[in-house]
This record gives sequence, structure tokens and C-alpha cells, in this order.
Amino acid sequence: MMTPPAIQTISNEVTTLNEFLDFHRSRILWMIDDVDDTQLHQRCVPSLSTLGGIVKHLAKVEDIWFVQRFLGEAASEPWKSAKLNEGIDWDFESSLTDSKETIRSYYLLACERSRNAIRGITDLGVLSNATNTKGEFWNLRWILTHMIEETAQHSGHLDILKELILA
Repeated sequence: MMTPPAIQTISNEVTTLNEFLDFHRSRILWMIDDVDDTQLHQRCVPSLSTLGGIVKHLAKVEDIWFVQRFLGEAASEPWKSAKLNEGIDWDFESSLTDSKETIRSYYLLACERSRNAIRGITDLGVLSNATNTKGEFWNLRWILTHMIEETAQHSGHLDILKELILA
């Protein structure tokens, strides 16, 4: 079993937010460590949610928030050539043909790109390079907090799906 990263009880805001996000990221990977490809693709609920689909979705979300929105850079693969506009559930549907190693790799690489995007930044008020449809920027504090929320929420989904699969 994997040991989650330590979270300091006394630290600055940047460290606290990064450590909590890394803690939840590690839980995402831990949740799929002991399942096989068949279990990774198994549907247990009426939605398209699968263990693999959720992890691939989180990889996409990491890249959207840190690379595309915060840095303002173009999407990288596999998102660049994906037909994301053709279906809101592309990451869930396409994950059904991905191996666990591929999905795990997408997530690890996306998390590393996210860490690199904000490495060395100590001011959480730094604004994104991209804006929303109203022309509003996001500050790094908002992005980190949102990613903690998104990752923790999906960790709970993974926990429930895994319990159903292994029951």
C-alpha cells in the first residue's frame, strides 16, 4: 500500500494548498493500484463513470486548469487531438480503450505539468493568462482550491465505484 504524502500542520498557504492537492492526487492513484483493466472499465452506475474514466477526466482537468488556463498554453496530447467538442463525455468514453498503464501515465504526466506550471510561485494572487467567457481571470489561490475540491470529490466517486466493483 502506498503512503500518502505528509501534510505539514504549520505551513504557509502555498505549501498547505499544494500539499493537500498532492495528498488527494496520491489517493486517486492509490484507488486504481489494485484493479485490473477489466475492473478499471467496469460500469456500476447508470452514468458513464468508470474508475478509468474518472482518472482520465482528472488528468484532462489538471491540464485545463494549470496549463491551458493558468499558463495560457495550448492543449497537449491526448487532449489536443481529442474530439472534445463532439461530446462532453469524451474522456469517459475514450478511457474504455485505454490500459491502466496509459491512464495512470496520463494522470502522472498531467500532475507533473501542473506542478511545473506553478513551481516557485509564492504569491497566490498571481492571475491566470486565460480568462473565462466574461473576460475574468482566475488567481492561483482559486485554481488550487478548485483543484483540491475537484480531486477530492472524484476521489469519493472512485471509492464508491471501487467498493461496488470489489463487492
